[in-house]
Amino acid sequence: MDANMFNPNVDKVTRAAAWVRFTNMPWEFWDEETLFRLARGLGKPISVDPRALRHEYGYFAAVLIYIDFSQPLENIVVDGEDGSEGFYADYQILNRPSFCDHYKSVGHEEKECRVKKRKDLEEQEKVEKDPEVKKRLQAEIDELKFFWQLRKYEKKN
Repeated sequence: MDANMFNPNVDKVTRAAAWVRFTNMPWEFWDEETLFRLARGLGKPISVDPRALRHEYGYFAAVLIYIDFSQPLENIVVDGEDGSEGFYADYQILNRPSFCDHYKSVGHEEKECRVKKRKDLEEQEKVEKDPEVKKRLQAEIDELKFFWQLRKYEKKN
């Protein structure tokens, strides 16, 4: 297997692109450079919605941002021009991807996490006395353990 290939047993997807709405912003902030500067408070800006740059609507400015959801999302502070006063930039992440706090990965929530479920089943199996129940738990553990294994196939010549 290629060493650079994604391995779901080891690699975690913590980043995703998401549209972020900046609301309650003064008009003078509605240019690409300023919006990108604000967006850097959450991640790597990708694009500004062209409708915001053309001032087609005045409720929010949208920016597509590559965000690391494993990191806490902080408040964005905007300093005034003279540096004496500032404000918090209000934002809303649209279609926020599901994120598992247990596995630290985008794509599912903790309640759906197979890694957590396997760990919980292993703990149950350790203390279980009934051999039939223990066998059933081990079968569930094995099923979850090999879920991410790559299926191989033989090329036919």
